[in-house]
Formats: sequence, C-alpha cells, structure tokens
Amino acid sequence: MNRRIIIALVAALASLAIGAGAAAARQPQLHLGSVYAYSGTGAPYGVGQINGERLAVRQINAAARRSGLTVKMDSAAIDSSSDSAIAAVASMISSGAQAILGPTLSSQAAAALPPAVAAKIPSIGVTNATLSLTGLRPYVWRVSAAEDRMIRASVDVAHDELGIRTAVIVADPNNGYSAGAEQSFERAAARSGVTILAVIPCATGSDPTAALQAAAETGAQAIFSGAIGSDPQAVVTARKTLGLTQLLVGGNGFNAPDLPGTPGAAGTVVGASWNAIGANAASKRFVRSYRRAFKLAPDTFAAQGFASVELAAAAARAGKGTSAAAIQRGLGRLRRVPTVLGKITFRSGEARYPVVVQQVKGGKFVPIARRAG
Repeated sequence: MNRRIIIALVAALASLAIGAGAAAARQPQLHLGSVYAYSGTGAPYGVGQINGERLAVRQINAAARRSGLTVKMDSAAIDSSSDSAIAAVASMISSGAQAILGPTLSSQAAAALPPAVAAKIPSIGVTNATLSLTGLRPYVWRVSAAEDRMIRASVDVAHDELGIRTAVIVADPNNGYSAGAEQSFERAAARSGVTILAVIPCATGSDPTAALQAAAETGAQAIFSGAIGSDPQAVVTARKTLGLTQLLVGGNGFNAPDLPGTPGAAGTVVGASWNAIGANAASKRFVRSYRRAFKLAPDTFAAQGFASVELAAAAARAGKGTSAAAIQRGLGRLRRVPTVLGKITFRSGEARYPVVVQQVKGGKFVPIARRAG
C-alpha cells in the first residue's frame, strides 16, 4: 500500500473519530448526584443502592447512540448521620447536579433535602420508606414503596394466609425509622384485625434478647419488629437462641441482603419493593447483568437504585431536557414506565407498583403466594 493511500486512510479514520466524538458531545447529558450510606445503620441498604444506580448509568451510556442520552453521576459515600447527608446534598447542588438520588435513610433525607427543594432540584427517594413527603413536595419523588404499604401487605398476609390474630410490636421509639415502622404496624393491625397485645421498646444497637423474651411471655402469635441496620440479624439470632416459635414479621429494615442466611431467619416475613423470583423480563435481565457486574445477587435496594436512574432518564426524555426543571416536569408526566420494579406511575410523588410479601425459606427471600378470593 503506497504512502498516499495510508495517509488518506489515516485521515479518514481521524475524521470518523472526530465525528463520533462530536456526535457524543452533542448528546444531552443528565447530571445526577447520588448520596448513599456506606457505614452505620444505613450501610446494608446504601451499598445495594449505589451498585444498582451505577449499573443503570453504565447501561444507559452504553446505549447512548441509540437513546440519544448520556448520564453523569457524582456520588458521595457517607456515614448514616444527618450531618453528613446535609453536607453531601449541599455538595451535589454546588457541583451542578440536576437531580438528587437519596440519601439512603429517611431521617437523612428529611434533614438534607430541604435545600434541594428550595432550589427546585428534584430528588428521588431510592430507599426512603418512612420519609414523610409533607413539606417536600412537589420536588421529592419516592421510588421505594412506602413503609405503610409494605407493612400493611405483610400484616394482611400474616392474618389472611398464616392465621395470625395477636401480635406484639418491638421497636425503638427514639429511632426515626423504627418509630415510623411501629406506627405502620399499629395501623396495619387495626385494619386487618390483628390485636396488638403490647408495644415493647428495644433500643437500636442493643441486645434484643430481653425484649423478645418479654414479647414471647405475652402469649402473642407474632412479633412485629421495627429493627434497622444490623439489628434485624441480631433479632433473628436471639429468636433462635431463645427457641421462640412466634411468627416474626419485619419492616423494610429486614430486607438487608445478609438476613436470609442468618441462623434463625427462616420463616421471617417482610414486605418489599421487589423480589427476583418470578419477576418481569426487565427484572430478569437486571439480575443477570448485576450478577455479571458485581459477582453477587441483587437485593431490593439495588433494584430500587437501578429503577431510580431508569426513571430519571425517562423523566429527561418526557420533560424534553436535562435541566432540573425539565426533569421535574418529566417526572410528573411519567405513566406506566417499564422498570425493573414493574410499570411505574407517580401519584402525589409516590411510585405506584405492586409490593411483594416474602418469607425466608432455604436461605432466600421467597414470595408468598396469596389465595384467590
């Protein structure tokens, strides 16, 4: 091949590369800021959250030529305190993020999101099951199923399918999540016809043995637990040590990925936003890609993180732009958007899709089939 042909080929390839770069540069970019707990009580949920988000970003960017959208996501790994969340959200706002994902814990979100609301920057509650949207609307959108919905479904199943008529609530009145779960259990019990015999306090991070023993002595058929962080594992371990046979029903805190394999967890019932078994086609693709990327199975928080990025991208398209105003506008326009969680529509800031009630069997969360009629 002579020198002129080589030069011509090099020039042509360079032109193609420049053109491809220009095309990529012309594609609108969605700038997200993710705040997730990497230590403390929120860590069991935050790690899955960020993994799911990163996987979604990777897949959207890989398909950018076809979809016409790229995503840039800044992330902040924080502890589980409100102060760290406040600082991280402020940093995301300063960096130009046009939508916030998180923070992981509802208490963190309640403390950290008001400045984003004031700046009219939309925030997506990835894992915030007990966060009150009052005062944060219309700029906060919850993707996680609300704790009320998950606990209501769990208590309904406990009553209708498992024959539970009496229960005791064990919760920490001084922990925001646990106190919220206690209230959800009380409302769900009243609705389904389960009599609450007692509410027993158990401080977060303490040994739950005495509280569980006191619960068992009431003669209740079930124990409803509002534990969070590493405490759910401590609860099931103490339950096994004490030899308790009462049904254990947990709040969203029991969806921690390590719980099913913990000795004593078998039989535990918990509601969730997602379960990998018997899920939709998009969910099955997500499970395969997540396993390839992280060498482990995804949990519900990973699925919620993945869906949150899916919804942010869908909002940018629906809102016809990547500014905060366009994303906010687009979130309000979404109708039955296919996601890993199912087809989602927002109503008053709440993502509406069916919750799943699951029980620990064989070291896994397995959905409980409900009887017809």
